[in-house]
Amino acid sequence: MAAICDKIPNCEMYEKDIMYSGERCKYKLCTSAPAYSTRWGTKKVERSSKDAPTRASLDYKKRIIGKKDDSLKLRFDLIPPIFVKAVATILSFGARKYGPNNWQTLDNFEERYTGALMRHLNAWRSGERTDPESGHSHLWHIACNVAFLIWKEYNDSIVENSLDTEEFMRNNYRL
Repeated sequence: MAAICDKIPNCEMYEKDIMYSGERCKYKLCTSAPAYSTRWGTKKVERSSKDAPTRASLDYKKRIIGKKDDSLKLRFDLIPPIFVKAVATILSFGARKYGPNNWQTLDNFEERYTGALMRHLNAWRSGERTDPESGHSHLWHIACNVAFLIWKEYNDSIVENSLDTEEFMRNNYRL
């Protein structure tokens, strides 16, 4: 599918979720782009001379096709959105009941949240799927308690070792 565009040297044609009845410029810069058909009908691409590429627009297109090495970076895109929503829902419930971020100032932090985590886990393992007080899944409460314990571990480590955030992540969360 290597057709040559009449406006850009060595332009490669592109395909997306559209079935084309003719050739069209990858950068959508050609003034002579033909009609194309979609699932919803045929459309004629109207182009004017102001749409013709300039040196600046071609240089910009070259910059956006660059490379970026993300192989050693954390993949936040792999966290299921429902997990984030679950934790946010339980945090919102707690904020309404006790006040925002009140969970951070609790005495006997680790014992209290480990106990809460184990109670929710035991209830879930016994077949009780939702917490009677909040009406939300025990698993959501477990996730929130785990988030609290991770937060506590992180903050204690920062204070005890005088580490900055980047150093803590490097030492404790290797890929």
